Amino acid sequence: RATVVLAIDVSRSMAAEDVKPNRLEAAKDAAQQFVNLLPKGFNVSLVAFAGTASVIVPPTTDRGMVNRAIENLQLAPATAIGEAIYSSLDALTLAPADPKHPDEPAPGSIVVLSDGFSNVGRSSAQAAEVAKKRGYAVHTIAYGTASGYVVVDGRREPVPFRPGELREVSRLSGGTAFTAGSSAELSKVYESIARTVGYVKEDREVTERYVG
Repeated sequence: RATVVLAIDVSRSMAAEDVKPNRLEAAKDAAQQFVNLLPKGFNVSLVAFAGTASVIVPPTTDRGMVNRAIENLQLAPATAIGEAIYSSLDALTLAPADPKHPDEPAPGSIVVLSDGFSNVGRSSAQAAEVAKKRGYAVHTIAYGTASGYVVVDGRREPVPFRPGELREVSRLSGGTAFTAGSSAELSKVYESIARTVGYVKEDREVTERYVG
């Protein structure tokens, strides 16, 4: 029943080419690898966000569906990290119920990838606190480099990645904050997160087996 919600920033700054071929395309490739790394029994949900956030794929074990949706992501204006977290929480409510414990929320985590900071929408700090109260950690990936830029009406507009807000979201929710400045680094980050959310170490009493 475990569910991982992957929230990907599709704001226009993700067109910056400081990460080849550009931030969004590199993020898509790494996200698809991440989806395939997760245990097969896990549900995966996809949220896309710019000025608003939407649940593109509700929790499913169909990896092909999720990967196709990732491939089809398109750029849009503005950035609303808080809305991404709230939409991710909405997605988690759609996870399959446990027949034996139907009132218990499904275990899960949220992974948010963005290259910037919110300029619209509700507070990401408050969203992170709500996530923590519901028992969901928000892992964040600040993606890009300090030299990123996009061209608007023939002019260069700097869009350096800014990890501060994402770092605070992770701290408040009990998640882990990562930074990645290349597609290779991003893939390594996703591998690390897959291990974090995919498995839990648990102590078990085995004395009886050996005493017998």
